[in-house]
Amino acid sequence: MHRIILLLIFSFGISLSIISGQTTTPFQTWSVVELGYDLGKIDLESNYQLRHSYEEQALLERHFGEIGISYKVLKELKVGSVLRIGKDRRKDEFNPFNRIAIYSQYAHDVSRLTLKYKVQWQHQTKTVKEEDRITDKLRIKVTSEYNIRKWKFDPVFAVEYFIANPRMTGYAGEKFRCTLGTEREIVKNLVIKGAYRMEFGTAADVTNLAIAQLELSYSF
Repeated sequence: MHRIILLLIFSFGISLSIISGQTTTPFQTWSVVELGYDLGKIDLESNYQLRHSYEEQALLERHFGEIGISYKVLKELKVGSVLRIGKDRRKDEFNPFNRIAIYSQYAHDVSRLTLKYKVQWQHQTKTVKEEDRITDKLRIKVTSEYNIRKWKFDPVFAVEYFIANPRMTGYAGEKFRCTLGTEREIVKNLVIKGAYRMEFGTAADVTNLAIAQLELSYSF
């Protein structure tokens, strides 16, 4: 079974490489440092992220910090909220923004496969030339993780769909996001995570994007 999973992962990576090469998809790297604290039914998380683009040269496109809290309603179900504050680039200027998100997530196991279903609503306000620009989005995400026997780099695959408020963006469906990743515990409670992500726009004014992400996470 694990050979089939590895073959699918390899095929997925090759397909994404071909797509990127044919469409000259813009490329970004996301760097994340995260801290987590487990209080039983309540989890606290905070992180800081840097996002760079690499079209002609390396440019910092966005940086922000997040604070989140989640509550385990049941063993399989949790709800939570995340506050994000930072700045992003528009041409040669950085504009401040903030985002609040509320989500619910249900997870269950099927043999050695873990499935997670997440629904998130988010509200973002960005200030550009003293004008507030507001965007509401609904995100639907399905994540699968397969536990391979005697293998420390278990694959994680996720598909996510973003639905934006059409009164604010001019279209309903914004983009799909596909992610393939893995993680490994370096020492106790310290985990390194890596992922390759593709975003596919569903409207003419939304471009595709390729993303490589590296994350260092520590939990107490």
